[in-house]
Amino acid sequence: MAEALYQVAAWQLDREQLFNALMYAHLALWLRPKMHEARLLLGRLEELGGRLKQALAAYGRIPEGHPLYPTARLLKAQVQYRLKQPEKGIATLRALLRRQPDNFRAWIVLGDMLRGRKRWTQAEEAYTRAIRLVEGRGMRRWQLYYNRGIARERAGKWKQAEQDLRTALKLDPNQPSVLNYLGYSLIDRGERLQEGLELVQRALQLSPLDAYIIDSLGWAYYRLGRYEDAVRELERAVFHLDEATANTRPDDPVINDHLGDAYWMVGRRLEARFQWRHALENNPSADLRKRILHKLKNGLVRNLDDEEYAVGAVVKKEKGGG
Repeated sequence: MAEALYQVAAWQLDREQLFNALMYAHLALWLRPKMHEARLLLGRLEELGGRLKQALAAYGRIPEGHPLYPTARLLKAQVQYRLKQPEKGIATLRALLRRQPDNFRAWIVLGDMLRGRKRWTQAEEAYTRAIRLVEGRGMRRWQLYYNRGIARERAGKWKQAEQDLRTALKLDPNQPSVLNYLGYSLIDRGERLQEGLELVQRALQLSPLDAYIIDSLGWAYYRLGRYEDAVRELERAVFHLDEATANTRPDDPVINDHLGDAYWMVGRRLEARFQWRHALENNPSADLRKRILHKLKNGLVRNLDDEEYAVGAVVKKEKGGG
């Protein structure tokens, strides 16, 4: 009877009847308390219903030695992360990996968590382990190279990051996220601006309403000195970000900062300062905050000795200058 109730619960989940599925899963466990397949399903149902603490309890009751224990540990770690207990989630995964060092899924989730905590070098190491294990099984996944590329870029390892991003693009040439990240990185670094622009334009064709890709296009125009085009696209990026967040205030300071820079270059100084102040309200990184405060005090300085503000310097680097 418990087996039958478990099957009904799974069927109800497939039909998105969460309340019914939850009821049948509880009944199955009442009849057979050690039916851990039903307990895992119960945890998943609780998680889907937003009852994360109940999900955590369900996953935690699956004992060591059971075939579902690794899956339960993995799900438990993800719930801990969602409950704003990231260090507990990371510790749960590391404990699992000490028991199962070849669990590539655990390495992937660990990499994601470490990347979310901005522990770039550790995230890179986790993704590297995952890539080796996945490729050892005869598979290749663009997402792993993309994620490791992000970790490496943030850790200051640009050459390795670029190699990962290009590998991800080779594995799947039509991924807008990869096209955008690589294109934006080239643009922001002042390297191969035309290639960066083309990559971003390809990404936008695939995802035309993505605010972050539109921002990348606007920033490419800015770096190329096409300031009116930059203003048009960056205004569009802010609009689409606002739409995506249900008409709440945009919460990405980089886009507002970019728009402020573009406004300044076309002579719209009051609007530029408004956007920079807006960016300050949106929890920028310490480095970005410092740059914005400098601009609010001094304006957007164009000085060839300061690449942060010098379009001329970027163009010079693009042409192979000093």
